[in-house]
Amino acid sequence: MDTSSDLTWLPGEVLWTIGVTPRRKRYFFMPEKGTVVRGVGSVILRANGHEITDEVVFGEAGDAMLIGVRTLEGFGIATDEQTHRFVSLADMAAFYRQDEKNAPQMIAEDH
Repeated sequence: MDTSSDLTWLPGEVLWTIGVTPRRKRYFFMPEKGTVVRGVGSVILRANGHEITDEVVFGEAGDAMLIGVRTLEGFGIATDEQTHRFVSLADMAAFYRQDEKNAPQMIAEDH
């Protein structure tokens, strides 16, 4: 899991083997490699009774394999910034309110 990555990175070999093909190329910055270009495709991901369709990066040799933020959110999971543990988004209620200048503002409360 990497909360700094939007997309999930999986081994390209595995994605090709199961019939997933890249739909486009994207540029990514990696501190140890600089800017790299990787294929991105769509897959159905399943875990613990959850199922989502998400974009994944075709990782290459030497790339870290990780679960991105979009996948976590699709499964209804977030990370607690203090404990660095997974928490269920179902435990959190979100609502909008208008601030003094009538601009929407997101407020989250734990329940």
